[in-house]
Amino acid sequence: MSKPLHLLTVWNPSYSSDAMESHLNLLLDQARARRAGKVNDGKIRVWWGKIHSKRRKEPLPHLGEILEIRSQITAGTETHLYLTDYRSLYVAWMKEITERNIVDDASEKEYVPKYYRDGDYDYDCWFRLADIRRLVTDDNPQVIEELRGLMNKRYDEEPVSLYGGMVDLPLIVFRDRERLWFESRQAFTGGKLWAEYDAALLGETAKMAKELRDNLMGKENWYALEVSSRNFLASGEAVFRSRRDDPRFDFSPVIVEYCKAVEIELNDLFFTNFQKRLSRFPAKDRITSVNNQEIDLVTCTRHFTVGQIQVFLKHDRRFIDFVRKALKTDDGWILGKLPGELENLKDFRNPAAHRTECSRDRVEEIRNRLLGIGRHGLIDRIVAAKRREEERP
Repeated sequence: MSKPLHLLTVWNPSYSSDAMESHLNLLLDQARARRAGKVNDGKIRVWWGKIHSKRRKEPLPHLGEILEIRSQITAGTETHLYLTDYRSLYVAWMKEITERNIVDDASEKEYVPKYYRDGDYDYDCWFRLADIRRLVTDDNPQVIEELRGLMNKRYDEEPVSLYGGMVDLPLIVFRDRERLWFESRQAFTGGKLWAEYDAALLGETAKMAKELRDNLMGKENWYALEVSSRNFLASGEAVFRSRRDDPRFDFSPVIVEYCKAVEIELNDLFFTNFQKRLSRFPAKDRITSVNNQEIDLVTCTRHFTVGQIQVFLKHDRRFIDFVRKALKTDDGWILGKLPGELENLKDFRNPAAHRTECSRDRVEEIRNRLLGIGRHGLIDRIVAAKRREEERP
């Protein structure tokens, strides 16, 4: 089965000094209107234009291949437009690709940033985006690291190189390990747009990410984490440190952010890294049950909660046997101590827990266990297991 195709492009500050903010602000305006009941989710959009460089006289050489991705979008495949200025990286949920000039469409005027309308530009094509999610903020090495997970289809399917490989944009890319950046939005943002969720966590979160990377986890372990996990850990830690001297503060959102990171890492360990190995097993040995529904762990793309993963580890004999075969170095800890650790976390991923106040002392104790403050941390244990699994042939 062929892998889904996505696009990667660079925004040019010579066109607008606040190009990304212009697009995000339009989404944020619509998010506010949605909360007020004036806009429904399916109508939210912003257009990103591929401006035709005046120095390029010929047409975009691979426009036909870009337009072919429309059939993938129409089929319902989550399709992405990655956006970078080399320092930061975003991913957008792409819902339409068109050659028509959206600037000339009066009905779409409110969904097009002003700098497109004010400039004298020609366009190769336009992308309709339903949401934009921040992956990396002001961290060039992390952008480079993240883009290595994208394969450049028109460059011998080699990993994207930020310096030397950004030719004939947008690049057509795919991932060896596919990521559904928006499918689990309800589980992580409570139904908010990612653009809305990220806007509330910018600033201190970016600084905290560097602090955790450089002064707690180390670069190798930090980059072994999923980029979403890094952001959740940084946002939770930023709030905790800023409010830790306020005993009246409700710290429940802090622990929820930490738990999201654990959940993402366990999904990556058990249901992403394992899929290649699981594919060698007969189909009947890959089937398990969730809520009385059979699923194939190789083809399944759903996100499992902390509570569901705990059930797998405690009660699913087929899953337990597979862990013993696949993770011989770590199976004692995973099947012995990990279910107990998850018992302490699963209630925090219950939406009802978000409405229950949580004391500083309770959150600090859990936070220390997760991050490894004064002990060997849960996150470190999961990362070590992931790295050993990825290094195996």
